[in-house]
Amino acid sequence: MCEPCPRVIGPCHGQQDLQESQAGDYVTFGYPMASALTTLAWGGLSYPAAYQAAGQAEHLRAAVRWGTDYLLKAHVGPEQFYCQVGSGAADHDYPGRPEGMDVPRPAFSLNPSRPGSDCAGEAAAALAAASLLLKETEPAHAATLSEHAEQLFAFADTHRGLYSDSIPDAKEFYPSDSFEDELVWAAAWLFKATGNQSYLEVAEELYAGREEQGTPWSFDWADKTAGAQLLLLQLTGKERYKDDLGDFCDYALALPRSPGGQTHLARWGSNRYAANFAFICLGAAVAGLQVEKYSRYAAAQIGYLLGDNPANFSYLVGYGGHFPRQPHHKAAACASPPARCTWATFSDTSRANPHLLAGALVGGPTAAAE
Repeated sequence: MCEPCPRVIGPCHGQQDLQESQAGDYVTFGYPMASALTTLAWGGLSYPAAYQAAGQAEHLRAAVRWGTDYLLKAHVGPEQFYCQVGSGAADHDYPGRPEGMDVPRPAFSLNPSRPGSDCAGEAAAALAAASLLLKETEPAHAATLSEHAEQLFAFADTHRGLYSDSIPDAKEFYPSDSFEDELVWAAAWLFKATGNQSYLEVAEELYAGREEQGTPWSFDWADKTAGAQLLLLQLTGKERYKDDLGDFCDYALALPRSPGGQTHLARWGSNRYAANFAFICLGAAVAGLQVEKYSRYAAAQIGYLLGDNPANFSYLVGYGGHFPRQPHHKAAACASPPARCTWATFSDTSRANPHLLAGALVGGPTAAAE
């Protein structure tokens, strides 16, 4: 049976863990934010015709520009980057709408004495990827993005360390246990963006020197290894990356599935992992690996998320006729002024959210039930 599913109307998605529950809060966690922007830009670069056909190309560029403009503002000096704004616990205890928030909003920066190669490296990757996406429509701005990306990578590579050691508050919500993958990832993106061969040499050297050479657990905000494998394969065509990427996708296809066929890596936020596996393995198919097998797998996973499942339920808010009406999100659950927003109104499961959180992907099914 499903466990209770607070704040979700629709099939059971399982309760949210600490990290997942932050999706409804207002802290700016720069590390996962930059990761999302890199991947979003990469999708636009990989499948421009699809975005154009869907009428989403302009929206994509606007979203990437909006997010990377924030990263530019957070990069206040060559060796200083604000990786987090807001206190996780204080923010999580506030039940209201963002514009009425009056709790303290401390800002946490990285610098040579407080390094964060993972966060700064991921920000460099995001800016480099965005510079490529915006190069044709905004060449001057793209040049600015590339310049900041190079500075951030130099900072990340020169002053090495985990960002969550430098920002203890982040450790409670988005802890990091490695930064080598972000350095490889960022260097590869900088080679793609600038054509500077030295970045590719750094990326390949760092990749070869990683302490752990096994198949990564996933492709997500904390581990960019699989993404780096695909990107390095695209850039070089080398068998080393082809073999490693093939191992990753074969691992993904062998993972347990929900009764409806969703790749089920973890109980919390299973949809995000399935979507990322699909993205990487579709990229592998485009690069010539197991074309039919990996393409079919990727299409099935994304189809599942959009409603091709036993419940005919779309896990994407606003897509299709049957989708979540009460996702875990404080702003969406908070009615417009003068309505009061309290934990009581947030916990009211008798009605749909007053605001539609269009485009949000909810956590996903448990392994035992759809």
